[in-house]
Order: sequence, then structure tokens, then C-alpha cells
Amino acid sequence: MFAALALIVCVVFAGIFVGDVLFGKRSFEVLRQLQKEKAFLFTDVERLKEENAELQKLYLERRSLDPDLKK
Repeated sequence: MFAALALIVCVVFAGIFVGDVLFGKRSFEVLRQLQKEKAFLFTDVERLKEENAELQKLYLERRSLDPDLKK
């Protein structure tokens, strides 16, 4: 009888642990979401770098054409 009760308690605790690992605050789902966000941020950084390079090029072209901006 004690062995069966101990087994039931172990199964319940294992279920709670697995549920926490899969759906808790520090879960696998949270990890996957953070990985997606990280990938998005890396692509956004690359896009912003390209946009910045284009804007710098445009600024330097306009600066070279405007005599008032030359120092």
C-alpha cells in the first residue's frame, strides 16, 4: 500500500514538474519565443545598418553639393 501511494505521489510531482518546464515562467515556450524575438532583432539591426548606410551616402552627396555646408 505504501509503495502504491509513493508511486502516485512521484507521478503527481513528475507531472507538475513537466508542466512547469513546458508552460511555466522559465519554460520551453518562453525560450522559443525569446529565440524568435532574437532572430527578429538581428534582422532588424541588419536592415537598420543598411538604411543608415544609404542615409549617410545621401547626406554626404548633398553636403558636397551645398556650398553652405562645406567648412
